[in-house]
Amino acid sequence: MPENRLDTPEKAMATKTIEGYCNVYFAKFDQIVKLYIENFDDEYIKRCLKSFFNLEKKLFSQLELFTFNYYKDVAECVGDLDYPIDSPAEIWQHIQPSYIYLEQSEINKANTFLGITLYCDWDEEHGLYWSIKNNNEVVHVSPNGEYSDPDEKVSYEDGNYAGN
Repeated sequence: MPENRLDTPEKAMATKTIEGYCNVYFAKFDQIVKLYIENFDDEYIKRCLKSFFNLEKKLFSQLELFTFNYYKDVAECVGDLDYPIDSPAEIWQHIQPSYIYLEQSEINKANTFLGITLYCDWDEEHGLYWSIKNNNEVVHVSPNGEYSDPDEKVSYEDGNYAGN
């Protein structure tokens, strides 16, 4: 665990830079990650940080399954991968967060949205993207670069592994 854990909104906000980010402790990965906060007011940033630091356990189970499904599709398209993953639980050994971004709904400003980009062993070119609503709902899982609009539901057919 990092020595100076940035695990509260206050601690994270204290690292706010003029470049438009702050640092946060991502407990699931036991690492510090940059959270881009440029163009958002402090109240929304603090609400997003509270959501982030209180991500629900069931959320990670869902992310694990959706991410594993993405991995399986890549493995099927590419063929033999250097990193065979046999179960959803193994996915965590092959991903790590790169950045976290804030997103905001134009329709319902009471909700918070986090966009998380991750490195993944099986797709080094694109990586992985997760979008999380509040602290308990997976909105989007896809290759990095296919960002979601918080106000728009994107289906599985349109590349969202969390879509119904």
